[in-house]
Amino acid sequence: MADTPLVQKVSPNPFEDELNIQFTTQVEEAVQFTIIDIKGSIVQSHRLEAGVGQQQTRLDLSVLAPGVYHCQVNTAQKVETVKIVKNRR
Repeated sequence: MADTPLVQKVSPNPFEDELNIQFTTQVEEAVQFTIIDIKGSIVQSHRLEAGVGQQQTRLDLSVLAPGVYHCQVNTAQKVETVKIVKNRR
């Protein structure tokens, strides 16, 4: 199952304060979520220990300024990046 995408769904996108990420892991492992701005700077980082199978986490991104970011999701086996957009309130 090496070709199973890590990230299944990111919602809402665009978002205002919180971002929900559904992802699937093949083994119990640490998952790192890194938020990167358009300049390539890391602006936030979150880590969690995930079990096997479909998982979901909610990231509080309320401190970010409105704009375009990338959410990089890392495990020991995979790295995937998703474009996300923060709207103004």
